[in-house]
Amino acid sequence: MRTPSGFALGPAAGVVVDWLLRMVRLDERFMLDRALLEDRFELPAFERTLDHLCAFLAGQPPARRDAQRHLSLMAGEIALDITALERPVDSIPQLMVDRAIGSLLEAFGRAREAIVQRVEEGCVIDAHGDLRPEHVWLGEPPAVIDCLEFSDELRIRDRADEIAYLALELERIGHPHLGELAIARYEERTGDRPGPRLFAFYRVFRAVQRARLAVWHAADPGRHPPEEWYGRARQYLELALAHAPVALASA
Repeated sequence: MRTPSGFALGPAAGVVVDWLLRMVRLDERFMLDRALLEDRFELPAFERTLDHLCAFLAGQPPARRDAQRHLSLMAGEIALDITALERPVDSIPQLMVDRAIGSLLEAFGRAREAIVQRVEEGCVIDAHGDLRPEHVWLGEPPAVIDCLEFSDELRIRDRADEIAYLALELERIGHPHLGELAIARYEERTGDRPGPRLFAFYRVFRAVQRARLAVWHAADPGRHPPEEWYGRARQYLELALAHAPVALASA
């Protein structure tokens, strides 16, 4: 507050010049990735957290974005994937890259009609945008933290895309059964059942995107050496190829 005698914290007579945000640090032992790594995972806590997440996803109003804009943004992401991944890297087999990108492009073409329908049905929302296990807190009350606050454009996505990405990341760290549980719980709690083909497409889409981001990180590795990032990229490309057959299956 700005007061006649200067600045003051807390209730006072004066003009508000800024807000002080009091934050509580969550106990990191209850983050989903840590609980799994340290063998402290409890299924009931995960199910409670999934219910919390499903209530959030189902309760969000439709985003102000039309179908063509949504498709255009997705196509733009795929173009970035292609540019990043087609640069030869010795530790990433080019055949793997070509197959993953080819599968993604074909699956995107086949999914376009379903994606348009999802937008028109109000399933594209202002969501979380980065729903990885390290952002899922299993404590009480449950919480999902660290959404993509910096970008409305990247945060807006299909509800099914959100839950498919969580399933993908759980699979990547060795717990595919929990990813399938997350999808099944989402369908049960929300009544939204877009079908296995669309869930598989979103996993392919996000896996290739994460491979691209890993390659970008390798150019500016920070705490991790480039080979670690290239290994991560290969891992995501393998996941993309694993889910491609369902994404490309006939209706």
